Amino acid sequence: MRLIVIENEQIELPQEWVDVIDTLPAKIDRPNGAALVTRLVFPVSAKTIKGWPLGFECPNGKAIAPPAMYLAYALLKQRRASTGNARWFRTTAQTADVT
Repeated sequence: MRLIVIENEQIELPQEWVDVIDTLPAKIDRPNGAALVTRLVFPVSAKTIKGWPLGFECPNGKAIAPPAMYLAYALLKQRRASTGNARWFRTTAQTADVT
């Protein structure tokens, strides 16, 4: 298991993800990072990843970051996602809990 800190939160990557990361280059670009996250966590595009705070390096004008950072931030976003229990509709007299 690999421990990564993003936004003051510790994210522990599962061992099977660490095994996949070990087969990849040390740093990958956004399209490859998006493909990795899509394969292991949830669907995402390279354009969406552009807004993620991963501390990209830009040698020769190409943004790259370690593959573990892509997966750790995706896991953090997944943890913070809504569980679907929220009420997204307007309360009326019929739907209000009256006790």
